Amino acid sequence: MSDTHTPAATSPWMTFREISERYAGASRSWIYAGIATGDIPAPVSIGGKRLFARKAIIARDVEREAEAERETQARRAANALV
Repeated sequence: MSDTHTPAATSPWMTFREISERYAGASRSWIYAGIATGDIPAPVSIGGKRLFARKAIIARDVEREAEAERETQARRAANALV
């Protein structure tokens, strides 16, 4: 069964464990470094837990993919001029 049908997938929040799984088993220190550099949106504290807004994480991932695509296209264009 797909994990999109689990309650966690429909929650507006993601836990550190979900963030770690999303980024190929990333450690807490890697996640905190990503937060510090702005690569990962900062979590909020709710009931003593640090949770990440699912929409913000997805939006940042989409933005990062678009940036990578623009860079790839720019490199291809530069190589075509050579």
